[in-house]
Amino acid sequence: MAIKVASSPGRMGASFTRCDSSEYCVVFSPAPADSCVGCAVHSTLPAGKGYTTVELKIDDVRAVTDKLALVRAEGKVIHVGGRLATAEGRLTGPDGKLYAHASTTCVVFETPLTERH
Repeated sequence: MAIKVASSPGRMGASFTRCDSSEYCVVFSPAPADSCVGCAVHSTLPAGKGYTTVELKIDDVRAVTDKLALVRAEGKVIHVGGRLATAEGRLTGPDGKLYAHASTTCVVFETPLTERH
């Protein structure tokens, strides 16, 4: 399996190619949708801020099978505030067909900054 990732502040995208094992559907079901919305939120946070998921909803709209050679996960931030952030995501095939969509609410918090030596 190969993964290509691209991101910018507030957005995250990753493309996954099929692997040769029976684990394909497990790998491609909720994990990419969860990762893309979380990484989209993370990409907007300055040093000293962290986040954790408060709520995550993923709706599968069609099965990801071994016949699908490529899956793209895309996440984008809807809102980032002082304490909460929200994002949405989509899992699509190479032809643009929707396979799943996701939404998340994350709590944003202060983290201790560590000095690097």
